[in-house]
Amino acid sequence: MYFRAKDALILGRLWQESEILVSRDVRFANLIFNLITAGEDLPGAILIREQRMEAIRKAWQRYLIEAVPFRGITVITQARIRRHKPREE
Repeated sequence: MYFRAKDALILGRLWQESEILVSRDVRFANLIFNLITAGEDLPGAILIREQRMEAIRKAWQRYLIEAVPFRGITVITQARIRRHKPREE
């Protein structure tokens, strides 16, 4: 749905729909995290740190089993799930 879309278009959709970004793009996930840290009202990002489709599928299944609502960035791999909260000012 967002394949090759401009960052501004994606951000607009995330704000408008209160959607969580799910991506393998570290740069864009970090942008979302920095915006949350700066006080923007975004629900967060899930960063999948796998390359092969089978590994991505397993990482996503693991996340769905252990999913908890979280405002920040969640980094998932087959082996672990890490959650990073924005710094409090």
